Amino acid sequence: MKVGIVASLRGRDQYGHHYETIINHLEKKGHTAIHSLHIKMEEILKLPSPERDIYFNKFYKKLLKEADVILVECSFSSMNVGYGTAFLVHNGKPVVAIYVEGSHGAGFGVDYLNNEDDRITVLSYKEDELANTLEYVLKLLETKVDRRFTMVFPSRLMAKLEEISIRKKLPKAVFIRQAIENALASEEL
Repeated sequence: MKVGIVASLRGRDQYGHHYETIINHLEKKGHTAIHSLHIKMEEILKLPSPERDIYFNKFYKKLLKEADVILVECSFSSMNVGYGTAFLVHNGKPVVAIYVEGSHGAGFGVDYLNNEDDRITVLSYKEDELANTLEYVLKLLETKVDRRFTMVFPSRLMAKLEEISIRKKLPKAVFIRQAIENALASEEL
């Protein structure tokens, strides 16, 4: 699973060990972590404001395109993390946001986010329980990778699908998914 990681670069001094634990845990479990946490905040601050905005915009668009799910560490209050999270949720990415109990992350709008959108789940964790929390989060993220979508087909199309399904010995849902994936691959998004 490709997991996009969103966390505050400014929060690295205080929560950097959490970020490293998250990335290492994901990679140890065989997942790919997509993040920008290797960038130093000083490098970002050297950029003129419009270039800084472009950098973060490109990063969030990369996550939108490449990541299956998003894990946000929001213990350190950050406008940029909030913007990125909102952008990703708005564009349909499933998100799990975690924060240390008692940190600024508690002001992340937990009640609002948990009640307003089923694409985001917000959880708190205790400092010494990050590894256990990550195990739970991974199970949660795995359930969010595939999404169900119901379609209604005209009978002539259903008959054709039935015929193809029998001939190719392939479930109709798999054939439809492959057709959609092929069509999307030929489109420039």
